[in-house]
Amino acid sequence: MKKAIFILVIILSSISCEKTTRHEYQLIDSDIVIRMSEKLGNPTRSFKFGLQTDKAYPCINYSLITNSITTTEKISIEVLGINTPTICFTAIGPASSAIPVTSIQNKTYDIEFKIGTNISTGKLICTSNEFKLQMNDLLQIKINGPVLKRVPVNTIWGTVGYHNSTSIDKINEFISSIKTAGASEVTLEDGNYNYFEIENGKIKEPTNSGYWFTKTFVYKFSGDKNPIRSIVKDYSKNFGDLMSISVHGDMGEEFLGWILKNE
Repeated sequence: MKKAIFILVIILSSISCEKTTRHEYQLIDSDIVIRMSEKLGNPTRSFKFGLQTDKAYPCINYSLITNSITTTEKISIEVLGINTPTICFTAIGPASSAIPVTSIQNKTYDIEFKIGTNISTGKLICTSNEFKLQMNDLLQIKINGPVLKRVPVNTIWGTVGYHNSTSIDKINEFISSIKTAGASEVTLEDGNYNYFEIENGKIKEPTNSGYWFTKTFVYKFSGDKNPIRSIVKDYSKNFGDLMSISVHGDMGEEFLGWILKNE
């Protein structure tokens, strides 16, 4: 009997000492803005939803507390609340979070966004060319771009920034060198490709580039991209005072002139 009582006391003591994890958070008092993105990589790409409040808060590092479940048929995302940081990065901004969706396939998924009692349902249509959100309702959510175009395989794009209009001949010479290495014209559908935008069949000039003039380009390029890297490096070493070059590739490559010129 004494042994049984002793064991019972031990069990009760262990239960009373267990720590319960509690999440303290602020309730959502704003619409949630949802944006799709696809990160390029080699050998795979990754897709995610970016979530942020439509409302700004006094600390830039406010974050959203979320829960997500992805199956072969459905993606469910719930926004539980807003986490207030113990240390405030004093700049005004939204509370945000990123929801990666692993192993996404070219198919149609049911999708659900839940914020409190508000549940918005729809479809996420994934193809080799684009991601498309078709929502049945928008309850406390906003969609920042219902269509995200996918960067085609064998694509390069870039920007050349320069301050003096007299540098244009040297910029055009650089572009010609890219073409000589194998780059060819490509026609892309209008839309947001995450890394760049196509409008009226042309790649848009970047805003607030820091240069008086910019020249952008997008081309088809098959095979090893090292020749492109070498061209960017050579022009940046020899003409870095005239131009600033950045070239990117469909497998996540980045050829940045201001870095390569120091090699």
